[in-house]
Amino acid sequence: VLKELPALQRIRGPGIVDLLDYKKAEKEVMAAIHRLDPEHRGYFLAVIDKLTFLRRVIGELKIAPAIELAEDLLDQTADNVKIVLFCHHRLVAKALAQGLLKYGVTLLTGEITQKKRGEVISSYQNPGGPRVMVMTTAGSEGINLFGLAGVDSSRIIMVERQYHFAKEEQAEGRLHRIGQENAVEAYYLVVAGTIDDKLDQLVTDKREWFRQVAGARIDGFVIRHLIGEKHAN
Repeated sequence: VLKELPALQRIRGPGIVDLLDYKKAEKEVMAAIHRLDPEHRGYFLAVIDKLTFLRRVIGELKIAPAIELAEDLLDQTADNVKIVLFCHHRLVAKALAQGLLKYGVTLLTGEITQKKRGEVISSYQNPGGPRVMVMTTAGSEGINLFGLAGVDSSRIIMVERQYHFAKEEQAEGRLHRIGQENAVEAYYLVVAGTIDDKLDQLVTDKREWFRQVAGARIDGFVIRHLIGEKHAN
């Protein structure tokens, strides 16, 4: 008999940050993209490389609101409730971990060895261990992070956005899987007026479109969506 998965709710919330530094970086990046030749063979890779810099800038700016949200969720719940924070950059992961030390934190990144990985996951899933898991894309495959023995691990904060919905669903899937006893809540922090906002729109509005594309590659459609027609053409 197949057991049904519990409910999954995606909650989109504003990330309130000072955009002065971001807008300056965005202006420089867009000017650099505009100078690129769209007919050059490596154009799309060059654009993605420059957009990655903007993703890092907005990721760093979202550290403070992500910590604040995590604190609110943890302070309003019982000690058996734990939470996962998902990000892309190691610098962001380490800053998040540092900011939530008082709750007990464990990091799951590409730097963690396979042997240590099992210990880290077990300490998080079971009673008495850290209440916070900070996980990067490099650490988010093929693992279970739902709670065991009375632990409630059913909340994940998606701090940094991805280009493709599958990467985000993969992170959600660490909690939203067979063995989870509670409804899962995925909190998406989105900063309006930035690449973060555009990534949210891309992933949300084109989810079904991407499901039909084998390989879901980053192509001209995605580039135009993120930087606009005037820069892509």
